[in-house]
Amino acid sequence: MESSGSEVPKQEIARIQLLVGLGNPGDNYVGTRHNAGFMVVDAFMDAVHTFQLNAWQPELGCLYKGQVGERTLYVLKPMAFMNNSGDVVGETVRQLSLSPLELLVVSDDLDMELGRLRLRLKGSSGGHKGIGSIAEVLGTTDFPRLRMGIGRPRSPEDSIIDYVLSPWTSDDHITLSATIDAAVQMALKAIETIPQGASWKLETPSSDNDNANVQGEPEIEKV
Repeated sequence: MESSGSEVPKQEIARIQLLVGLGNPGDNYVGTRHNAGFMVVDAFMDAVHTFQLNAWQPELGCLYKGQVGERTLYVLKPMAFMNNSGDVVGETVRQLSLSPLELLVVSDDLDMELGRLRLRLKGSSGGHKGIGSIAEVLGTTDFPRLRMGIGRPRSPEDSIIDYVLSPWTSDDHITLSATIDAAVQMALKAIETIPQGASWKLETPSSDNDNANVQGEPEIEKV
């Protein structure tokens, strides 16, 4: 992308330095829909092969350090449960002296079907408690995020909380694997480029273009 002037503000040329995957800690939540963020960053580290635990660790999180090409990248998995993700992200951002635009936060999203991904530079929380917690602690919604669709329960009477905290079904697994692979490639592309302005946006070819509000974000206290 071209600059409109000879000097570009620092916040517009920030590169991604920290990849954050959102989920819930503990064996009870392994392989559940709400842990999509954890699944993506785990697959990312498996694909890149250079990550090891960082010497400094946040109080309630796992921080990894690795190389992507010639660049150093950190990967964070908050271990404070979804609603308190912001405290861990904030602690890590301060320790590493990063700006919000140097993050890429990966989360699940109820308002897109499985198989759909959306990568944006900024935006609302969409009711997602982990994203909301990060925005509250950082004092801004201006940080990149990669949303992975998990769909909604088939029946509107089914509990949202039970749905997001339940494991993927056997029918999901082929699409799930392909979606995680695509998410890893999206994250790599974001890390290797310099996102500038609100136009920095990528979607999978099958991604819907409807705003999530169409499906009624305010209806629930999303998790």
